[in-house]
Amino acid sequence: MRTSRATFSSIVCGLALRAGAAAGQTLPAVAEPQPPAAPPIAAEPTAAPPETRWYGWQTLAPDAVAVGLAMVAAHVGEKADQVATARGLLALSAGIFLADGPIVHALHGQPGRAGWSLALRLGLTLLGGAAGLGVGESCRTQYVYDHEGCQFEYGFYGLVFGAATAALVDAAIVGHEPVTARARSAPSIAFTPLRDGGALSLSGRF
Repeated sequence: MRTSRATFSSIVCGLALRAGAAAGQTLPAVAEPQPPAAPPIAAEPTAAPPETRWYGWQTLAPDAVAVGLAMVAAHVGEKADQVATARGLLALSAGIFLADGPIVHALHGQPGRAGWSLALRLGLTLLGGAAGLGVGESCRTQYVYDHEGCQFEYGFYGLVFGAATAALVDAAIVGHEPVTARARSAPSIAFTPLRDGGALSLSGRF
């Protein structure tokens, strides 16, 4: 009887020790589910610069004619009896030079560039003439009697230089227009029945 009690007591003590040991152990923490990571934002593609076409050669041709007329007028004006002719050539040269650039830009559907062309031609030409007069002022004071009009000669060549510079800048920088891409259609194949067979035709815009 004592043996059975001792055995029962040892079993109870063993179960109690195991329960205490199990209670002393801490359960591992369960990781909380993380929200899915947001997909990376793709960078927006940079827009390609618009394609342009150069048409400045269309302004250079009449500008060359205008400058040539001005040089002819300068040569003709050296004769006293040809002053009126020289003035007429100068007026024609100035008219061609001031009008050809804006007209060409307007015909290409560029009214803004036409205004810039006129302002460029007037501004640089007058600036060149003023610079030429400034340089020729020393000539006038140095030669009082035999070179009275030398400052005007410098002024004329300053006008021609300013006009040539304006013509080059207008043609090289202003003389561009945007190019519109032509619409393309998918090619299609059609079969045409004939008496002796048939024919295939390919159509589309490329």
